[in-house]
Amino acid sequence: AWFARTAESWITIVSANSGSGNGTLELELRENFTGSARQGTISLGGHTITVVQDAGLGDDCTVTIVPLFRSISGGGGSGSLNVFAEERCAWQAVSNSSWISITSTAVGIGNGVITYSVAPNLSTSSRSGTITVGGRTFSIKQKAGS
Repeated sequence: AWFARTAESWITIVSANSGSGNGTLELELRENFTGSARQGTISLGGHTITVVQDAGLGDDCTVTIVPLFRSISGGGGSGSLNVFAEERCAWQAVSNSSWISITSTAVGIGNGVITYSVAPNLSTSSRSGTITVGGRTFSIKQKAGS
């Protein structure tokens, strides 16, 4: 069994907020007419889901990430990248590969740091993957495993 709730006035649960087994939770996020990005949470079955929303003053947010590239040994490893954005801008980090895991929060407002982990490469071939943050791409190239 699961139950969902939020205390945020700008987030509304429009589907059933409880059930058992698999289900779909539908949300409505009210438009943000303020000059500030905002962050809220939804509690779902003992887990916390973080939701961020840009300020409502236009789509002119610029996100910069540093570094843009990293090479990792075949044994795997971890690292971090810095995110630079105005305080009114929200962003989300998404990995495109199952072997790259984001280990920090994957959403933020303004400046932040994203940490990630790269699984060992069990293949005899190198591989490449990415993490996308606010439309910017961080590339990871991993050497072949031994």
